[in-house]
Amino acid sequence: MLLVALAVLPAIVLLVYIHRKDKIEKEPVGLLVKLFLLGAVMIIPAALIEYFSDEAVLSVLSEKSYAYLVIENFLLVALVEESSKYIILRKTWRDPNFNYTFDAVVYAVAVSLGFATLENILYVVSEGTIGVALMRGILSVPGHATDAVFMGWFYGNAKRCECRGDTVGCSANKRRALIVPTLVHGFYDFCLSADEDYFLLVFFVFEIIITVTAFRKVGQLSREDTPLPIGTPFGQYVRSGQQQYSQPYIYQQYGMQYDPYRQQYVPYQQPYDSPRPDVIIPPPQPLPPRADDFASRLYEEEQRKNGIR
Repeated sequence: MLLVALAVLPAIVLLVYIHRKDKIEKEPVGLLVKLFLLGAVMIIPAALIEYFSDEAVLSVLSEKSYAYLVIENFLLVALVEESSKYIILRKTWRDPNFNYTFDAVVYAVAVSLGFATLENILYVVSEGTIGVALMRGILSVPGHATDAVFMGWFYGNAKRCECRGDTVGCSANKRRALIVPTLVHGFYDFCLSADEDYFLLVFFVFEIIITVTAFRKVGQLSREDTPLPIGTPFGQYVRSGQQQYSQPYIYQQYGMQYDPYRQQYVPYQQPYDSPRPDVIIPPPQPLPPRADDFASRLYEEEQRKNGIR
């Protein structure tokens, strides 16, 4: 029982830490528990893929060769495990709770720690020693959380790009959300697998750098957390340039043109017969989503960050 508690404790501590960093709008505990459990379940298909793939590669390459170590650590382990986590993370893409940039980091860490917890329990129980539990609690579980920070960082960027209508940026950041943690994870495992003393030194230097980078990124993303622009398939929220307490954010539709007759911007349409030939009067358009609630939330958050409220 003690070994299981030691295997679970590091993940709980890290998840609570990340959840506390989500300072603006806490994510539902039920959603995080669901992601945690789904992440744990994904260790089963990941382990099966790793086992059978490893057998296939060993039939061709020597276990001592660097080619095998690269393929095993970067592809058979890192890519398989990070892909398994990413599959679960993608289930949050259309979740209505995903409305802030930092939410992506919280989701990614919840999934990754679920995966790491079950993996840790299996290792610790099979070895049966407190030393293994402590070592994995210091290195392996935080290592999974570090990978998740990078995954969540780019995943959140991808969501923001989609909200802005930037499909190219969205696709690029989705790829980075999988590639970057895979490279970090793969290099981590490769350094530990290589039977050379200098690789152990490289591992500790790399671990310090990547951990500090991840914690600094968590702090930055937490401080600079901003709402995702909801409703932007039709337009975007922009600063209005007006004074405080007036209308700091306005909703601007994509493809707008200025109508001098109405003296306002209207959706672009081909001109058609109108009472005044010199004025473009487009056909009636459906009203855009109400911007009041979202604009107010943007303004209040800006005021809070500036210390006004």
